[in-house]
Amino acid sequence: MMMMTMEGMMDKGVLDDIIRRLLEGKGGKQVQLSEAEIRQLCVNARQIFLSQPNLLEVRAPVRICGDIHGQYQDLLRLFEYGGYPPSATYLFLGDYVDRGKQSLETICLLLAYKIRYPDKIFLLRGNHEDAKINRIYGFYDECKRRFNVRLWKIFTECFNCLPVAALIDEKILCMHGGLSPELENLDQIKELQRPTDIPDNGLLCDLLWSDPDARIEGWAESDRGVSCTFGADKVIEFLDKNELDLICRGHQVVEDGYEFFAKRRLVTIFSAPNYGGEFDNAGALLSVDEGLVCSFEILKPVDNKASPSGSNSSKLNLKKGIDLVAGGKSKKTKRTAPKSDDIYLKLLVKLYRFLVRRTGSKFNAVILKRLFMSKVNKAPLSLSRLIRYMQGKDNKIAVVVGTVTDDIRVYEVPQLKVTALRFTETARARIEKAGGECLTFDQLALRAPLGQNVVLLRGPKNAREAVKHFGPAPGVPHSHTKPYVRSKGRKFEKARGKRNSKGFRV
Repeated sequence: MMMMTMEGMMDKGVLDDIIRRLLEGKGGKQVQLSEAEIRQLCVNARQIFLSQPNLLEVRAPVRICGDIHGQYQDLLRLFEYGGYPPSATYLFLGDYVDRGKQSLETICLLLAYKIRYPDKIFLLRGNHEDAKINRIYGFYDECKRRFNVRLWKIFTECFNCLPVAALIDEKILCMHGGLSPELENLDQIKELQRPTDIPDNGLLCDLLWSDPDARIEGWAESDRGVSCTFGADKVIEFLDKNELDLICRGHQVVEDGYEFFAKRRLVTIFSAPNYGGEFDNAGALLSVDEGLVCSFEILKPVDNKASPSGSNSSKLNLKKGIDLVAGGKSKKTKRTAPKSDDIYLKLLVKLYRFLVRRTGSKFNAVILKRLFMSKVNKAPLSLSRLIRYMQGKDNKIAVVVGTVTDDIRVYEVPQLKVTALRFTETARARIEKAGGECLTFDQLALRAPLGQNVVLLRGPKNAREAVKHFGPAPGVPHSHTKPYVRSKGRKFEKARGKRNSKGFRV
């Protein structure tokens, strides 16, 4: 039985033993902690999170780490670079779980360090510390596979208490996502209530979801389908107004592990090198000294060619996913990539390959397979057919891997939610005028990552006018093939001498 202190906190000796076992889990080896130990880590960490403010005040020197995403071996490398607690102070910007193979080890080590050294480890909330997100992207499945769903719910209660921002020496503001149109001063962050789920909009959502965008000024809608993006002008305006020097945030993969924005007034930190086995990015660790001078330590991607637990293993699983989509047949007879060089299409293929591997959803597998199809096989779907197919399915999203076209025979268009690769200009205008939505596939991936509440449609492949001239010869039984004729008169003239009719009089 675990020893507990009078205040209900875990004994230091017990914590040291848990930390020791976790640190021995190198080389991708799973660490065996009991369910009771993990549950107590969550309960104790939750108490500490609630005892500290929503806007943490941290003193330099400090080392800042970005997204980890369950890449436990890279977390251990970060500690080797920067020093193990309590020899150094750390601030983590969120996204500890999902996508990586060892989310449990990652979050357990960070929680154990937080309880053991509460003034040396500071943890902020990321958008993946949310039940709606980590239910889909891997953490739920890992908890269920290795323990049970009850443990995942206990983690959710702990995540709902995490602080959302930190202020280093009153000059460097840190959060996971970015700024919000609602954020005027730092007192607003302090007033946010905990415990709480992450809402779909508002200040808390933006702090965890928003992104900088060099292409815009002011605010704009985010391509993620949630929160917003902001320009360099908003960064400079906010920092000057609140007498701050720098914003430090995570949330985005960057090639070198860090990336500056807004004339070096904002920096993005990402600490998961070779992210998900699909990117060739480096990871970074930002060190801030007593004089607030910032320097970076770079974690280069590890070469795992000989390791079955490295990134090549992820690529192997990806290929298995494609075989599964192909129904177990030889890959020589099935496409594994689109022929088109369209950049957006290639990005969608990458996205749905990832979703197929992570979720195992048959819906995502079908979408991926259809993205590989040629343009001929991605037949367009007219508004009239779309309306007919969606009758009685008002609350569902129609999904078409192809083009949605207008139909002038349709007088009135009902309110529809439609996802398609492309909409003709008039089709989009009519759907949106009726109060409907025209969604992209990356927006669909956020709304329905498992294909829930959608209707998958496809256009009729043989409905084109050109197709009607191919098939059994005109006139033979059961033939619906149209003859090539220039006019009705020409048709009858060609029939002279071949039947009783000699044409017709005009």
